[in-house]
Amino acid sequence: MVAQMSILRMVYWICIIVSSILPFFDIGIYIVPIILIFMLGLTVNTIPLSIAWGKETYGNMLLQSVVNIIFSIFIYSIFYLKNGLIINGRLSDIDLSTAIYFSGTTWTTVGYGDISAPENIRLLTTVEALNGYLTMAILIALVALWLDDALKSAREYKEWISNATQEDIEKATGFNIDELKKK
Repeated sequence: MVAQMSILRMVYWICIIVSSILPFFDIGIYIVPIILIFMLGLTVNTIPLSIAWGKETYGNMLLQSVVNIIFSIFIYSIFYLKNGLIINGRLSDIDLSTAIYFSGTTWTTVGYGDISAPENIRLLTTVEALNGYLTMAILIALVALWLDDALKSAREYKEWISNATQEDIEKATGFNIDELKKK
């Protein structure tokens, strides 16, 4: 399990590095979306391993999902920055904030319609929206798993408390209840 997790993490970080460099090359527009979706697959594969590792890994998994979201939106915005976007019916050079705005609205599939992609990168916006759907599904699943585990732990704790004897409580806490009552 340790070797599997290490390999998955290593491949994940290699994907981050490669997809950070490729947007600056013409071929990147074809390869990076595939890498970003592949990274989602890596994230999905780490979930059962992380859960088997321990309950404290939920925070790391949620953080990784949020990092995936921010990273994806930023990487797609680089493509939009390089290619320009259609604003008021004309292809326009844009600044980084406009590129991030368009990427964010595309990723979340909100798509206000005030800005659109030129024909040569329309497929990229579709892939970005698909990436957004899949990432949100993973994030929602992680939150549901985390909440389910937290509720299960709370139920088990409640059941233990209701059935615990004074001796069980003293053993678990290390306190002598009779001495505490005297104080």
